[in-house]
Amino acid sequence: MSAGEEQRRPPAMHLEVTGSGPAVVLTHGFADDSTTFDALAASLAPRHRVCRWDLLRHGRSRAGPEPASRRTALRWLDAAVRSVGQGPAVLVGHSPGGHLSLCRAVLDPTGVAGLVVLAAGPRYRKAAKRAERNAFIADYARTRGVDPLAAASGYSPTASSWTGCRPSSCRSSSWPAATIGATTPAAG
Repeated sequence: MSAGEEQRRPPAMHLEVTGSGPAVVLTHGFADDSTTFDALAASLAPRHRVCRWDLLRHGRSRAGPEPASRRTALRWLDAAVRSVGQGPAVLVGHSPGGHLSLCRAVLDPTGVAGLVVLAAGPRYRKAAKRAERNAFIADYARTRGVDPLAAASGYSPTASSWTGCRPSSCRSSSWPAATIGATTPAAG
């Protein structure tokens, strides 16, 4: 990681980068930390540049001045993606780490070569929580210069949830289009 990347990383964020080659960013789940990926990182590092990081207030990441929120977590994930350097990265995320990785890939596919999502959510049952989350994602997209109403996003301001996220890089015959929070799978 360059000195410039080190300076742009949030000061409370624990992040480790090892290996060389194509980039992989590993994001853990709730009440866990980056050590959950010890074995995977060790097996990838001989052929890949691997970033492991701890979510805010998890593992070795401290409670800093930023509030614990999805917005903060996405900013931290952006810092992790930047930390692996030039070229696209494969994002690997478990549970909330998977949700964050999926949101990052859909909202800003820049620098994303692929996506591996393991046991990710959320599936909000309460309409108010779905609406709150969808409003957050739409706002985040706008601040990143992404049109939240673009056909590729599947977002509808009149619907209570995302109907599906279908970036062209996520389509394949063996991997159906990803769905965020929809009650039924989106058509591929």
